[in-house]
Amino acid sequence: MKNDNSNIKSKHRLGASGTVALMMLATVIAKGLGLLRSVLMANYYGAGMLSNAFSEASHIPLTFFDLLFATAISGCFIPVYNSFKRREDGSISEEADDFACSFFNLVLLGAGIFAFLGIVFADVIVGVLGLDAETKALTVRLMRIMFPMIIFTGTAYTLTGVMQSRGEYLLPAMISALYNAAVIIYFLFFDGLLGENRIYGLAVAYLVGWFLQLLTLLIPLLKRGFKYKPILNLRTPEMKKAIRLAPSIMIGSWFIPAALLSAMFFTSFVSVDGAVTIYDYANTAFTMFAGTLTYSICNYAFPELSRLSSSGDDKAFNRTVRSGVLSVFALVLPFMVFVMFLSPQIIAALYMRGEFTAAGACGSAGAFRILIAAMPAFAVMELGSRVFYSKNLGKVPMKAAILGITVDVAVSFLFVESGIIELWGVNSVAVATVIGYYAAAAVIVAGAVRRIKGLFNANFGLQAFKLLICTLLCAAVVWGVLWIISNFAGELNPYSSDMIYNLIICVVTFIPAAAIYIISLKALHVSFKGAEND
Repeated sequence: MKNDNSNIKSKHRLGASGTVALMMLATVIAKGLGLLRSVLMANYYGAGMLSNAFSEASHIPLTFFDLLFATAISGCFIPVYNSFKRREDGSISEEADDFACSFFNLVLLGAGIFAFLGIVFADVIVGVLGLDAETKALTVRLMRIMFPMIIFTGTAYTLTGVMQSRGEYLLPAMISALYNAAVIIYFLFFDGLLGENRIYGLAVAYLVGWFLQLLTLLIPLLKRGFKYKPILNLRTPEMKKAIRLAPSIMIGSWFIPAALLSAMFFTSFVSVDGAVTIYDYANTAFTMFAGTLTYSICNYAFPELSRLSSSGDDKAFNRTVRSGVLSVFALVLPFMVFVMFLSPQIIAALYMRGEFTAAGACGSAGAFRILIAAMPAFAVMELGSRVFYSKNLGKVPMKAAILGITVDVAVSFLFVESGIIELWGVNSVAVATVIGYYAAAAVIVAGAVRRIKGLFNANFGLQAFKLLICTLLCAAVVWGVLWIISNFAGELNPYSSDMIYNLIICVVTFIPAAAIYIISLKALHVSFKGAEND
């Protein structure tokens, strides 16, 4: 346990801002590799039948995992694991690690059962998607290869909770980098060697990447004193508490995977070749931007919020939440503005090459611009759900998810029945998703105001208002720079320009906008600890 204690001391030396900054850097690297993986996918497979089948086959196991395990694992495990009393030196107790082993084994067993069922009933699952016979057959074969990923990812999520609770944040933030690197290596060195079977090789590369995520966490933990035990004790009060929390937390995590499933289903009604893939690339870009700016702060705050909640220090808890909200929005709002203006240049620079044509890039850019409007709601849902889980109030995120899914599906169905989906194409599916996000976020905000006393105060409102002013100034600068470029350099057409030109437009626009935003934050004395007056 000596190494565990040194990790905690190291975290305190870095400070919260330093740790979050390094986590964000690690996340940017991982997301950047993920984006490169997506770019290579677009380059090698375009938006045809192979890419459609692979998109469906890879998303279905991931979506099943997200629906059944993802947030339920972290939401149940981290609060309970942090409720154990630590030793005098601050290290984790043996009882806490015994609970971690039992939880790990329970997840391993449950994920194994669902992986087996997914493989056996793959044809039934794919049958509801409305794919043509050839695409359906390929999707079933690919999905059977990839379904075991939920075993590796589920156990990796548990170990992530262990490491974060021990004060180790950087390695968990980097694990997806190895997964993405494995797939990138496959594209660069092996894809062209397999001929007609290359799509199956890609599925195996994805599975290997997920396995590497698990090893990246397990090996360092074992070296740092964590002792794995093949135990499954379901009768301890802590395990009973975790199991009791699981259903509401599980349902509370359903919106994002259900929204993706809904999008995959309703885009099949769009009479455009490769509509599923076009939307998938837009959603991948959205997830990269929204996740990079949000997850680092959320993942750092969650173990701390769980400890504060267990200690009963409500004032410190509320201060931590307010600081987290302000920090997230300070990052999300200016990037949302920037990306909404420059979505065509971003998508064209990322994807428009090889088999992915200008028509596909144009379709993805339109959906991406719409999806990016959901970034504030995404941030509210991610941070807000962790606030409620640390307070053992899982029913609020559950209600938010149910409402969000209902609204998303209802709006999508309305668009299909009214014919709007034929007019707007994949954009209509993106609109429905955004409306669902904000419906869910509204429930989170209302629940926070009602259920957590003293969470928000006047000073918090003042700092939030200042952030809004800074964001509007940033938007004005972005619009002004693009207006100057279009008037002096000619009309901007990202789909007839190469990657370098589009990147230059993005950089030239970003630098002055970021400078004005930072200057306005300083001038208005925006404080991310400004909500401290209780």
